[in-house]
Amino acid sequence: MQHPGPQHLQRLDRLGRMAFLLDDRILLAIAAARCHMKGGSPFDAVRALEPLRGELLAREGPEPLLALALHREFARVEGAARADVPRLPGLEHYAAALEDELWALREARLLALRSHSEHHRLTREHGAVAAQALQDPLTGLPNRRALDLRLAEEMGAPTSQPCAVALVDLDRFKDVNDARSHAAGDRVLRAVAACLRTALRAPDMVARYGGDEFVVVMPATPLPVARAALLRAAEAVASLPEDVAAGVTMSVGVVRAPLDADPSAALAGADAAMYRAKRQGGNTVVIGASGDVPTGPVERTGRLRRVMSQVGSGPGRSARAGAPPGPPETAGL
Repeated sequence: MQHPGPQHLQRLDRLGRMAFLLDDRILLAIAAARCHMKGGSPFDAVRALEPLRGELLAREGPEPLLALALHREFARVEGAARADVPRLPGLEHYAAALEDELWALREARLLALRSHSEHHRLTREHGAVAAQALQDPLTGLPNRRALDLRLAEEMGAPTSQPCAVALVDLDRFKDVNDARSHAAGDRVLRAVAACLRTALRAPDMVARYGGDEFVVVMPATPLPVARAALLRAAEAVASLPEDVAAGVTMSVGVVRAPLDADPSAALAGADAAMYRAKRQGGNTVVIGASGDVPTGPVERTGRLRRVMSQVGSGPGRSARAGAPPGPPETAGL
């Protein structure tokens, strides 16, 4: 529209036959009218605009700015085609100013829409990055950071029933890595993680703690109920096919997490109980004793070995890693 002329009319006619949206047809009609006016054919300009003007008066829907532009263009070409229609410069100036204002509003709206779209895109990307930061890449389970957040939430919640915290260690997992390969060990970890997630309850959180250890957080769960659920999970893992889980089983320690206590204390207590499960031959679930959970925060270094000296858990786990598994313990609740 910046350089109208009769030489563009044929091309505009072809585009007009392909245009279906009213907004597009208004723009093409205005362009054609200006080309006719440049060629000295005001009556042809009127005929280019008249059908769309009638259609515009019959229905709503197009962009207000385009509707105003069409009416203004029609008034201009009609005044040039009919000598008896007086020209009103003041009205034309008003229409031009109004058109400029509407155009500015349209541009501002488009900018707001683009900004809104970009904000949503960045929010989605941030959410994806945040989710990845809380997920263990090997098993797909929540990672240590996600576990810390959940423990802080559960142990700080004003609930009448504390949560149960269990620490799971795989029996003879080191033999899988040594005898087969680390890739085989990774496959076993993924299989056990999927089995735990399926065997335990929906509200329970299963997180990978590191290496061959997992932590289960069981909201508002009494210890007998937690142990029964963990025994079912241990049985499910022990029943996995040899080619899937390489015959590994689970040693599990579970404790009642004190309200308003440091989460590391609950993990230390569960770790101490899990050591006793190892001493019993593995493939069992042991409820922690009252002295297993330290009263204050615990510095978690590696596998909490510094805590073991405080709670008297006996010799290191490495001496028991190859202990043969026994059947899941079902008595002594």
